[in-house]
Amino acid sequence: MSIFNNHAAEILVLLFLIITFFQSGIDKLTDWKGNVAFITGHFKNSPLQKMVPVL
Repeated sequence: MSIFNNHAAEILVLLFLIITFFQSGIDKLTDWKGNVAFITGHFKNSPLQKMVPVL
């Protein structure tokens, strides 16, 4: 328990980032078409317009 006491802030930030990125990845996999549609609309006037699904 001394590791948590000595590094509590770092561990909590790490857990937050792990949960955030894991949830984001799951969301992107389960709603692929919705995410691609949103990003395509966001980059419609950009040189990256045709590369959205690859990115």
